[in-house]
Amino acid sequence: MKTPENASTELKTFLEDARRVANESGVLLPEPPYRFGLDHCWSCHREFLVFAWPSNGPWSTAEPPAEGRPATIAEVFGETVGYSYWSNTCPFCGERTGDYFLYFKPTGPFFSIEGDFREDTEESYTADMEAIAAWHRNPSRAEG
Repeated sequence: MKTPENASTELKTFLEDARRVANESGVLLPEPPYRFGLDHCWSCHREFLVFAWPSNGPWSTAEPPAEGRPATIAEVFGETVGYSYWSNTCPFCGERTGDYFLYFKPTGPFFSIEGDFREDTEESYTADMEAIAAWHRNPSRAEG
């Protein structure tokens, strides 16, 4: 992702962090419509990129766009929900990241997003990435 000219300082700093993690993990930063955040693997504890896309939300069965799809997005069967859905996986150890932790925990990278990524416009993309960046840089966020 190119840094937008009108990007906030928070988004510029977040993109620097994301580029560092992308280089360390070998996972490329995607282009729109993919939104991305940073998370830590519950299993190996390494920092990695996680992704969301239009029509995506927690435990979504909507297939992500094929063009530019990050290799760490996989269709998995969820024992808790009882069906297959698309999930983020760790590029280092292969473990999946639970959607609950990405979307509903106050420390999750997508917790701060309004709605469920259904709108796919340049304005909604920028607003989502600004919200993700602001949440990432907020040291006072809850440790729920």
